[in-house]
Amino acid sequence: YSPPVSELLKLGRPDGGRENVDYRALGIGSEHVPDLIRLMRDESLWQTEDEPPEVYAYIHAWRALGQLRAEAAIEPLLDLLVDQEGDDWNDWVTEDVPQALAEIGVPALAPTLARLANRRPGQEAV
Repeated sequence: YSPPVSELLKLGRPDGGRENVDYRALGIGSEHVPDLIRLMRDESLWQTEDEPPEVYAYIHAWRALGQLRAEAAIEPLLDLLVDQEGDDWNDWVTEDVPQALAEIGVPALAPTLARLANRRPGQEAV
């Protein structure tokens, strides 16, 4: 990942509320949305036994996408929620991703409602 997105690999576990990092102040802007989406989806970073700082980069990535109100991130964020079925729930995803979608705002409503309308019987996530 190129700077400033690569800086998210160093931030470590998020503390406190969602407002504790101003990602724009780190130099992250709308031009970084594709890299942020790629980072958010990079399972190689968050499937590790120990907890190096980069294991939390995916959380910072979707929080940055929320702050940027990145409409391009709506479907990838919804995809993260869909992946949370069965016994493999990730509390960060189930609690934090809906907040990122809420930050994106009104543009996230129609895709979310479409996902809900097209759920399979018994499917728990959108």
